[in-house]
Amino acid sequence: MQAFHANQLGGGHWGCDPPLPTLRDAFPQVDLMDVLLEDGMASLIQRFVGGLSTVGLPGSVRKDLLRGGGIDYDEHGRAFAREYLLRNYLKARYVLAACAIQPPTSIIDIGCGSGAFIAAVLVHLDQANRSWPWPDRRLPRTTTFRIVLVDQSSLQLELAASLLEWLRPALSTVGFELEMHRADITAGEADALQGLFDLALIGHVATENTERLDVFLSNALATLAPGGEAMVIERSDDPVGQAILSFAEGLALSPIARQVERPSRRFRYASQWLNARQPVVDVHQDVLQAYFRAWRTRSPMLIEQLFAPDADYAINNKLAYRGHDEIQRYWREKVMPQVLLHLNIESSEVLRQGRVRAAWESRFLKGRATTVCGELELEIDTRARRVLGLEEWYTKTPATTLGSS
Repeated sequence: MQAFHANQLGGGHWGCDPPLPTLRDAFPQVDLMDVLLEDGMASLIQRFVGGLSTVGLPGSVRKDLLRGGGIDYDEHGRAFAREYLLRNYLKARYVLAACAIQPPTSIIDIGCGSGAFIAAVLVHLDQANRSWPWPDRRLPRTTTFRIVLVDQSSLQLELAASLLEWLRPALSTVGFELEMHRADITAGEADALQGLFDLALIGHVATENTERLDVFLSNALATLAPGGEAMVIERSDDPVGQAILSFAEGLALSPIARQVERPSRRFRYASQWLNARQPVVDVHQDVLQAYFRAWRTRSPMLIEQLFAPDADYAINNKLAYRGHDEIQRYWREKVMPQVLLHLNIESSEVLRQGRVRAAWESRFLKGRATTVCGELELEIDTRARRVLGLEEWYTKTPATTLGSS
């Protein structure tokens, strides 16, 4: 389970300097819902919805939804979109108007449904470019996003993709490349997408995963790259909202949850949102620091806790040790005899999800004074927080004895 830090919302701040403006900054004296309804995109989506189905949701299905039950989207997806797509789009636009998002390059919509949330994000960014009175903070013209849609329903994926293609000609400053994955996030079927995205959208899908909410959210947030943002939207009167906050608190967050007021009598439901940020200094740095802590304390026990049972340990491009027994034997022979150890981490960087590099210098007594400079890379299981492999290289410095670390 990864550690995330809540990001301050409102007032135009999204962890960037200078802060990005919000739609409320741009239109402080007008009713935001009037702006959203009259910008032309809502009517465009209404025309899309009008072509979906002439059949409404059965009464029994609607009752199940009101009670928080599930729905067979492959069977009822078109009727559901006919009733809820525009409503959910407007709700997401209204939430986006109340905060400022850092423009991403890659977006994953988890449980995308019929595409309301991702459509709202694209329209929001496009209109920000064309309308906001801050030219120096707009996106480059014709920005192209990578968008990945994930859902368990093939029909929902089809509807979401169709909606985005319907909107594409109206998006004058942003474009997108689209991928679709039919997958169950909770079952780990989208693990190949971990660590790849700047923005993760989680809108009105947590309420359908209440029984395994912690697993669902953990897997969903794992799709973020270091520095990525996640945005969760749920109805304010849905109990899952409090469950999400409790989950966040379990990750030592101070989450920001805001309730969006009901904008008008035309807009029935209020919403709340939670925003979380995956810091660049994350599990990679935690594991790296744990490795150096084991070295400083010269502890084979910590090494056993840190390394996976079948981990590889390579030195100077040669596989030297494999598994706990061999790695611990190396430490007992080469590391534990080091005394008066001074160890400095010169630099570190996350190369990609699951891979971190560090440059280090160590000074110690082992028969005589020794100085060793080197670099290492750790391959990490970010969920288990264990080292799968270590590669280490030494470089000589004047009057230095090499061969151990």
